[in-house]
Amino acid sequence: MRNFSAEERAYIWLDAFPLSLSVKNALISAAGGAVNFIKNRAEIFQNTVKADESGVYNDMAQSLQDDTFYKSLIASLDREGITPIPRISDGFFEEWREVENPPLVQYEKGNAALKKREKFVIVGSRRTPPETMKRTQSVAEEISGAFTVVTGNADGGDSAALAGAAKGKGGISVLAGGFCCLESTGSAKCDFEKNLYVTEHTYSVAARKFSYERRNLLLAALGKGGLIVSAGEKSGALITAEFLKSAKKPLFAFPYSPESAAGRGCNALIKNGAYLAENARDIFEKLGCASEKSAQAEDKTAKLTDDEKKIYAALESAGKANINALAHETGLPVWKLSGVIAAMEVKGVLLRTGGNFVSLV
Repeated sequence: MRNFSAEERAYIWLDAFPLSLSVKNALISAAGGAVNFIKNRAEIFQNTVKADESGVYNDMAQSLQDDTFYKSLIASLDREGITPIPRISDGFFEEWREVENPPLVQYEKGNAALKKREKFVIVGSRRTPPETMKRTQSVAEEISGAFTVVTGNADGGDSAALAGAAKGKGGISVLAGGFCCLESTGSAKCDFEKNLYVTEHTYSVAARKFSYERRNLLLAALGKGGLIVSAGEKSGALITAEFLKSAKKPLFAFPYSPESAAGRGCNALIKNGAYLAENARDIFEKLGCASEKSAQAEDKTAKLTDDEKKIYAALESAGKANINALAHETGLPVWKLSGVIAAMEVKGVLLRTGGNFVSLV
């Protein structure tokens, strides 16, 4: 754990006490800084904090008798591998400084390098259908080539987004409570080497119903845009969508059949202006950027002949196809098609998958 300045230590110390975030921010504002609050705490606390919180003030005053409390606090974070980043420090999300009632401290564990990249939000409901879970993983993996994927920590759409991101360059999971929440979901499932887990809460703060809306605000604040992969009529994912829309950020949603209860919220978003996204390409096109997958595809096709490009385009659309279907799609006779396919195999562009089928590599 790195050495902190006096002001940084004061932020970490103050955040350890069970006062509301609005009260903590009011204390710092009234004092003109966290260190100044400590110096002038008696007067400032009396004018700012409600009487029923006086017990907390007594605990705070007692903790300042020596440095035992602070050392114990830092040691407990260190044991858990959690890094506290005060709002005044480098490494704190710039986007979180701009939200209403910003966090005092950002607690994180994992791959901090992910913070340096532009970010894109992908969230969904706990009741995400299995086929959508697979599609979410695929899209998140491709998106992670250009952006750090940001999501929550719930089962369903969030877990699929994070799993897909981990196959790429990694993702950020924002918790609705402290890191104790990972104990109930199983911290063994967390990939701390590939992903980053962050929260505004101290370790032992439980995730409560009202804290998810705040978490969704912080999620939306980080992303350049966002994708809702599943949402019922009253899904919490729709709250994230509203925060993205309010910030005038591009909002995307997977489309669903009208009979699907898991997708009614997504369909409603699309009806009200969200972009329909069936794949990562739809998102990249709207954002005006290219994925690594697209760039690799361009490299592969650059040296193909005209006939080879016809086959490549047909397979890119279908995934895989048999020789007869390709002949019909490309207009190339089967006898010629076989020779072109053999040449594409040599170039490492496609492969035979058995049963007279071929697919792209």
